[in-house]
Amino acid sequence: MNWLQFQAWQYSWLFLLLIPLILFYFLKLKRPQQRVASLVLWQQVLDDQRVNSPFQRFKRNILLLLQLLLLMLLILAALQPFITGSADQARYIPVVIDTSASMSATDKENGQSRLDIAKERVEELINSLTSGQRMAIVSIDATARRLTDFTDDKRMLRNALANLETVDMPSQLEDGLRMVQAMSRTVPVEEVILYSDGNFPEQINFELPFSINYQQLPRVTSNLGITSFNAQRTDENAWDIFGVVEAADATIGADLRLLRNGEVIESSSIVVGKETPHRFGVTVSVSDETNFELQLVPKQHDALAADNQAFLTIPRTRALRIFVDPEMVAYRHVLSSLERNEIYPAPGTDPSTAAGDFDLILSRKPPNSLRSAPLEFYENQIPEDAKPLITMNEDQARVIDWFRTSPLLEHVMLQNLIINQEPAYTEGADQKALQDLEYEILVHGQKGPLLLQKKSIERTRYYLLFDTGQSTLPFRIGFPIMVTNLTQEAMTVAGLATAAAAKTGVLPEQLVQRNTDYHVDGPHGLDRTITSDDNGLLAGIPAPYVGEYDIHEGGDLLTRRGASLLDPHESSLFANEKIQFDELPVSAAVGQVDTDKPLWRYLAIAAFAFLAVEWWFFQRRPTGANTK
Repeated sequence: MNWLQFQAWQYSWLFLLLIPLILFYFLKLKRPQQRVASLVLWQQVLDDQRVNSPFQRFKRNILLLLQLLLLMLLILAALQPFITGSADQARYIPVVIDTSASMSATDKENGQSRLDIAKERVEELINSLTSGQRMAIVSIDATARRLTDFTDDKRMLRNALANLETVDMPSQLEDGLRMVQAMSRTVPVEEVILYSDGNFPEQINFELPFSINYQQLPRVTSNLGITSFNAQRTDENAWDIFGVVEAADATIGADLRLLRNGEVIESSSIVVGKETPHRFGVTVSVSDETNFELQLVPKQHDALAADNQAFLTIPRTRALRIFVDPEMVAYRHVLSSLERNEIYPAPGTDPSTAAGDFDLILSRKPPNSLRSAPLEFYENQIPEDAKPLITMNEDQARVIDWFRTSPLLEHVMLQNLIINQEPAYTEGADQKALQDLEYEILVHGQKGPLLLQKKSIERTRYYLLFDTGQSTLPFRIGFPIMVTNLTQEAMTVAGLATAAAAKTGVLPEQLVQRNTDYHVDGPHGLDRTITSDDNGLLAGIPAPYVGEYDIHEGGDLLTRRGASLLDPHESSLFANEKIQFDELPVSAAVGQVDTDKPLWRYLAIAAFAFLAVEWWFFQRRPTGANTK
């Protein structure tokens, strides 16, 4: 049951102001002078004087009544009355708001987005904060952001809410809850209010230390979106471009356009339903770096605009630049038989002259600072930091197992391989010690690893710990397959075999000048300056919105890269009505949060209305007054 309560009982002493107001009227005897035609009227005055008691004056004075009522309304407003909600009053209220791409969906043209509805409901929560209550606002998309600490400053909360916008990325609900969990270590948090459309995984790996009031926003189903956009090289300059368009529940018609460097080269009308996605394919000829854009122009209402564009960059067609140690004759022989390769150094030249950036490096020497590549393969080399863990014996080694799904070892059979060297763990070393150094064992020997892989942001390195010439590997069919796999992986990393549209979040790394500042312009006024590292890698370019990002070096445009949503889950506008946490399901609330409803605003407005009535009543022209 809802009850009327007051937040500021300490202002009850204001009722004492009624006493002087009434007292002034009791003591106030103001007799106006009037000219009379006869003294007989004085008898009436004397009779009035006998009955002119304070209560008689009080009864007839409407001005006093209005002023008493006005003062009463102001005093009640100062006491801050409110009608209690059905929920228990929490002192600290964390509000988590989903700002992922699907929250910008609308149910009609120029209609409210899911985020707009969430803002309105949170605004009601802010307005209903009572004395002693504090609220914190957290937004979640690809990451969690704390917009405010726990505060009772309603202006600060409203400003944070007003500045909240969606980003074109999926949401990570777990990150937001972990942030609230960290905040709850300093203040008691009993319940978290979550506003979302439910477009997140049903299973969340999180153990709840508090309860969740899941306020699910109205679902929208009419949507059409691009969910895949990529390309594959088929010939010297020929690329096949593929795209997939999917719909949510409704069937929608649209125009599909493919643009090349801003010009339309393909256009078609399509009709897409939930069970009938549209698959798009076209072959193009590309020699220089080319930007492609796939556009959807729906013919009916489309709830989400972020998935109607996708961007793809196909790099300049060129040969794969490979540095191969001249001593690695077997590898050079296989590589020379493959197409679209440039092998360095040329026969008869000094290997030290082949310096610079390559796509692939194969060497029998430790990594060289004069040469770098995103993919490197070292033979008969134990990594420097792994030498305390591995020793080389003269016994024969035998392959026990290998990682068959590794890109390097696909379709490569290593059973019964004869190796006249035996890498073995040193005393006290084991597989975990290598894993602690971030090495992955791709081939296991009887006493130690035979092939290691180490990945970093800049590159991937393979270490074949034994000498290929001391094994039967070059005489097996798996050897040319392994070398071919290595070049295919290098072409993929370099973007020379396949290309995929970059997703929103962070743009792919760019190889540029070392230790140089680059200016990035993007959608929604994004303006950043990023500095390349010592290896000439430009990484960490934020891309929270769908659109094209211009990278400038000095005042010149260096390159243009696009970011696309390409998320089937976001485009489906799927809505989970239940969230399954560790051993505890949370269902969407049936109704909105029943908050306390403050009444002081209405009392203040009523006081102003009575003041206006009083002014009008005593300033109006008397009835029957001469207007001439």
